[in-house]
Amino acid sequence: MNLRTNAISLLPFFLGAGIWVKDGSRLAFWLTSVEEKKEIHILEGMPEFGTQTQITWREEFVSGIE
Repeated sequence: MNLRTNAISLLPFFLGAGIWVKDGSRLAFWLTSVEEKKEIHILEGMPEFGTQTQITWREEFVSGIE
């Protein structure tokens, strides 16, 4: 086979792998919980002291194959 035929036959694989990496490259087919991140000020009304991230988990089924 020539190089052009090989490139065309591998194109769907590379496109699918690129989309998978862009979406977060999870190894599971589905999720059973979803995280919600929220930035909270350390001292309310004083943003110069910085923020911290609050992560809350919500039980939800997210299908990976549709």
